[in-house]
Amino acid sequence: MTPPPAPASRFAQHPDPSGYVDATWWPRSGDLGAELPDLITALQPESWPISRVVYDPAAWSSAPPHLVVDGATVRLDPYTFELSDTMYVYGADGIVLVVLVVPA
Repeated sequence: MTPPPAPASRFAQHPDPSGYVDATWWPRSGDLGAELPDLITALQPESWPISRVVYDPAAWSSAPPHLVVDGATVRLDPYTFELSDTMYVYGADGIVLVVLVVPA
């Protein structure tokens, strides 16, 4: 696997958009409520607002039903995945990113 990026970024988009996984994220802890704002902030420059994140609750400590990041509300939906190291990030305009999560 590719080594994690510098601590400031901890997120990398994959150059091949035809692959199943669109990005990789290296959160610092298992606290989704604390870690997710960094990921959302990293994705915001892509110029599409994030409306929902679907995550595997077995991979994270409990999380609130939504977060407010930069004034926008993002719904958090737990869903048991076959692969617990992925999450789905939904843009308000229908874009969906599959993010590979490398646990802390």
